[in-house]
Amino acid sequence: MTNAFIPSRPAARGRSDSGFTLVELLVVIGIIALLVSILLPTLSNARRKANAVKCAAALREIGNCYQMYAVEYKGYWPPAKLTPVSGVTYTIGNFTYTSSLTPFWFNFISKYAAANANVGMSVTQAGADAAAQRKTVLWGCPAWEGYYNAASTSVGGISSVQPGYGMNPFPLFTNTSNSTESNIIGSWGSATVKQTGRWFKQVQYKNSAERCLVADSLFWECESDAVPSLATYPPSIVPQPASYNTVVFTAGVSGQTVIDIYRHGTHPPVIGTGSGATYAPNGGRFSFNILYCDGHVVNEVLPRQAYIADRQHFPG
Repeated sequence: MTNAFIPSRPAARGRSDSGFTLVELLVVIGIIALLVSILLPTLSNARRKANAVKCAAALREIGNCYQMYAVEYKGYWPPAKLTPVSGVTYTIGNFTYTSSLTPFWFNFISKYAAANANVGMSVTQAGADAAAQRKTVLWGCPAWEGYYNAASTSVGGISSVQPGYGMNPFPLFTNTSNSTESNIIGSWGSATVKQTGRWFKQVQYKNSAERCLVADSLFWECESDAVPSLATYPPSIVPQPASYNTVVFTAGVSGQTVIDIYRHGTHPPVIGTGSGATYAPNGGRFSFNILYCDGHVVNEVLPRQAYIADRQHFPG
């Protein structure tokens, strides 16, 4: 018996057997978009945690630099800032400072943080030195972008005296004392004008396991300028200025603390515009690193710790 020839079934018009319909493509794209929306927050959170760990490691190295400075200078730690009187110079390594070009805490410890003797210099850095500085632990927080401005203290548009870390200027703060004893030295080198501020030995920093030495900061010094708001209980720190990238934070504003309490968390919505913009008092997530005077580093998640570490007290 001869088998009858059975022709193959013709393919449907307008469709390839190996292709996808528009509906199928849209379904796949929708699934991918859904997966991305689920994974992005997780990836962002992982990146923030990684940055916090890198920052903590840099702060530990900065703590080691302080220890090496103390060994070399008979137990003293560097001041937060030193301003010579007019006509007097102060030399660190191969660099000379004047009343208009002042050294900060990171200038004093720069030689322990990098081989380049010019690393950490303010204002007059050449481009290569500025780039080298940003690769050291002095700029060790990967979450800190720096302040972009055209001021004379900028190198390549980045303020070279705001490395994203600040030093506690009040080693003797207690819950009852104020800022009468500061390590910000002024009128240094004068025979007629009384010097303000002074050097402190490492052993003079009492409660070293609880006292901030260096922390994530919006300014080169860490300070809590005023008592947090007592309008609600528990007391809350007032909104911080939204100063990243464009507006450099200025310390001394009533009601502000310069420790960057959102550094490794998430920022709340911005209220206002320009130099008056602040972060909303509610929302966001707190996360910031503090190097304590005994050398340990903690990632703090409560804003009150910024105040306690600085002033050894939180009201209420």
